[in-house]
Amino acid sequence: MPTSPNDSTTPSPEKNPHVIWDEVAEWNRLLDYEEDAILRGIEKGIAARKKDLEERRRLDKESNVRQKMEPPCETQGQNELFSSENEPSPSDIVPRIIEAKYEDYCDRVVQMIQGLPADCRQSGDDSVLEDVWEEFKYQVQRQESVVFEVYEDTITALCQKVVEGLPQHERDLLWLASDGYFDWDEQDGSPDKTNDVVAELYRRVCTRASDEDLKIDPEEDADSER
Repeated sequence: MPTSPNDSTTPSPEKNPHVIWDEVAEWNRLLDYEEDAILRGIEKGIAARKKDLEERRRLDKESNVRQKMEPPCETQGQNELFSSENEPSPSDIVPRIIEAKYEDYCDRVVQMIQGLPADCRQSGDDSVLEDVWEEFKYQVQRQESVVFEVYEDTITALCQKVVEGLPQHERDLLWLASDGYFDWDEQDGSPDKTNDVVAELYRRVCTRASDEDLKIDPEEDADSER
């Protein structure tokens, strides 16, 4: 059991120069243990959240017909049960934290795409699409070109660079909101969490590309010049 640096029983560094390093190593081991315990708690929270959502879906299906016959006051009471005024549980908070982290890392990837040289565009120097991100958005929203695989490989590599720069406990946390986590079965053995998180981050980048408006629409620009 490590002793506090202020403990009177702590040996003097002059008498035992190794004691400080031994204590540091012990504190690091304790921190690692606490971190593992937190991650296990988060995983249990996510599992509880999944179970709760499944139960709510089941109850919703069973009450579809009954709700039409129930007085409005009863329906209102059910809605109040899940209102935002109720204090959120840990199983609600953890997914929000994970979503915020994915949003931040998605921002990073988009910035990296925007920073790619202009000659990385596939549409040519005379394109009205100002950068690779605008070009990628256009490809996702309209029609994938024959060279779309180049975009996919490049952006996946950027996602991988971001994910591999994260500590392992952060990847473990992000993995809990990936398709890889929901598809994983214990019989499959140890999951490849890094690849699962990379795939999830790439999927979210594609979703943003699909939802974000184009700064300039090449088709509309061509029509206006006719």
